[in-house]
Amino acid sequence: MISTDVLSQFGLFQGLPESLMTEIAAISSEVSAKQGDFIFREGEKQTNFISS
Repeated sequence: MISTDVLSQFGLFQGLPESLMTEIAAISSEVSAKQGDFIFREGEKQTNFISS
């Protein structure tokens, strides 16, 4: 789970009601990737929000 503080750092989530932020945070997780790792491949269906 990601905190609502982390989510609020992204413009996409700013201004959302706290209750909705809490719901989103509850189903979210942070994943790290090293340089050169594939996080997705062209043509693959994506269900993730990617931010650097």
